[in-house]
Amino acid sequence: MAAEVLFLVSQLEKAIQKVPKGEWDTQDAAIRRQASDTLRKLSLDLEDWGDLVDRIIYSPMDNVMIRLALDLCIFNIIAAHTGPVDVETIVNEVGVADETLLRRILRTLDAMNAISAAGEDCYEATNYTRAFTTQKGIAGQRFSFEFAAPAWNQIPDFLAKGGYRNPSNALDTPLQMALNSKSHFFGLLQERPGMLETFGTFMTCHKKGRPEFPEIYPVEKELVDGLSDNKDVVLLVDVGGGLGQDISTLRQMVPTLRGRTILQELPEMVQSFPGTEGIEIMEYDFFEPQIVKGARAYYFRNIFHDWSDENCLKILESTKSAMIPGYSKILINDLVVTQQKEGLFMTRSDMNMLALLGSMERSEKQWYELMEKAGLAIVKMWTKEARYESIIEVMLPV
Repeated sequence: MAAEVLFLVSQLEKAIQKVPKGEWDTQDAAIRRQASDTLRKLSLDLEDWGDLVDRIIYSPMDNVMIRLALDLCIFNIIAAHTGPVDVETIVNEVGVADETLLRRILRTLDAMNAISAAGEDCYEATNYTRAFTTQKGIAGQRFSFEFAAPAWNQIPDFLAKGGYRNPSNALDTPLQMALNSKSHFFGLLQERPGMLETFGTFMTCHKKGRPEFPEIYPVEKELVDGLSDNKDVVLLVDVGGGLGQDISTLRQMVPTLRGRTILQELPEMVQSFPGTEGIEIMEYDFFEPQIVKGARAYYFRNIFHDWSDENCLKILESTKSAMIPGYSKILINDLVVTQQKEGLFMTRSDMNMLALLGSMERSEKQWYELMEKAGLAIVKMWTKEARYESIIEVMLPV
């Protein structure tokens, strides 16, 4: 039996080595993720209990090693070479690290498969290496390591102290406990040098490789068809749209769009928006009554998971006041948590929301309950890949 397993593993390894590395288009990426999930489950089924425990309890060290590699530019140095790089070259290019220490770091990164030994005293890049030379890898690691992980570590004590009640107060979360502060999440971002910019960068690129809004929701059929030819008609308002990543992508992917597209954000965010042709910029707080009346769609990406039901209802009420019955839509780009094993990203994100904002990722049932409380009706939930964001289409009830 062992020989059969080893043979199958060797054949699988040969097949995977032929697979191109790096970023794929979203359709192929979904297939690869499905295969990766299956292999991960099979790996768990094969793993010795003792090894499994060791891997889990020491896993925080992996993030520490990634941080060291980023601080010392090890990933960039190795990835910049087309082949193996000898240790002497790495030592010289790092420039600031003791050679003995650097060798210890390199061998640990190799054991993690973050880099790969390619003979005696030399290393080469892996898929892991290149992933952490990207903006998402660099910004995401800094945000999680410096800001989010301390809050995650406080979740057990925080919940025990609160009698294991579901939190809903954004000013009383594991984050405030970890940082000994009474400030809101967004205030804490601004208080730490460079963290707001790091978070903004991470949010801009964190959906890399996942389906984009126009790939999930048929914009032309559901929004553009039947739209008035009036030059002043508003097609879409991107509410709380950050640096405009989604609305810019929409215009790039659907060049035949008609109607005005508007990005709304708080004043401090609007000042950072670089500006894109065809996109109007507007200062707006989504807790106030919506100032753009009668738009075809009001679009919210990753907004509602930041807030408790009470605050979400305030946002929805502010938007309802501007909608035209039977015409205007609210489009919510957010997670719809499933019970499937592939929902690990969703459930981790849910715990992250608990730790940082006292909020949650919602299940399908919870979305329907929220909209019913708001006096709104869900028309359809549009999903391309169940593990990631869906588009929840909402209208005023008929």
